[in-house]
Amino acid sequence: MDLRGNVFGLLAAHPLAPLVSLHCCGETHPIFPNMTSFKALEHLLGAANIDSERILQQTVCYDRWFSWTISVSWGYAVEVFDHHIFMHDALRTQETFEPPWRKGRDHLSGAYTFNTRPLHPDPCRRSTIFFLDTAAAAAASSRKKWDHQDQVSEILPEQLHL
Repeated sequence: MDLRGNVFGLLAAHPLAPLVSLHCCGETHPIFPNMTSFKALEHLLGAANIDSERILQQTVCYDRWFSWTISVSWGYAVEVFDHHIFMHDALRTQETFEPPWRKGRDHLSGAYTFNTRPLHPDPCRRSTIFFLDTAAAAAASSRKKWDHQDQVSEILPEQLHL
């Protein structure tokens, strides 16, 4: 499958078919912020070397106290929605990318063999995204460190209530 632009939506959702290759990096934005495309791919592969079985596997959970929906794409990103969304909607691939053909020819939802959800036009209504900053293997559990702009927080698997 060929895509252009921001491929976050595809990587953060777990499609039915496994991720086979990331190519044509000149046509896509870097998959991690503040990195070149090549450095971002190396960064993702670093997480895959530590936990290859779960890389990009999506888990969705709900926080009842804050009414949040949290979607974790293991080894890549955590999306926090400030409201509850249906599981079906959380699992659908977000349309952050562009098809390989020119804009305006077709709508994305009919272009691929997986369900997509549109990117909300209002940036204030979109989810907050935390990208993986570092990953390290530990004897008892895997520790992951997530980064959101200047704010860094550490999330342990047992804290996610997965």
